[in-house]
Amino acid sequence: MSSATSKFASLLELAKETSSDKRRELLRNVTDIFLSDPTSLTNANCATFDEIVGEVVSDLTSTVRSELSRILSESSLPLTRTSRQLAMDDIDVARPIIELLSVLTDTDLLDVIA
Repeated sequence: MSSATSKFASLLELAKETSSDKRRELLRNVTDIFLSDPTSLTNANCATFDEIVGEVVSDLTSTVRSELSRILSESSLPLTRTSRQLAMDDIDVARPIIELLSVLTDTDLLDVIA
């Protein structure tokens, strides 16, 4: 079995788990893979990742959301849905996104302030 096939099988197994720790591990692995070579990503790749993470981010613990916020704040990828959700979260989650991410629009920032 190739390394990529093994990694994919591992991710599929994690996706079947429902515990918070396993969800966190799955998100971390998928995010690491996604961000490992940002120059090769298309807008469609980013939109798909943004949609998937945007669907599950509210189900994650505050600690996991904070970690995701920190990781994504250092990226220049157009992950607007997820970034907006994280920016509207508790201040510990929102701070890295608000301070470092340039993908938020002025309207997004005004919504955060409101």
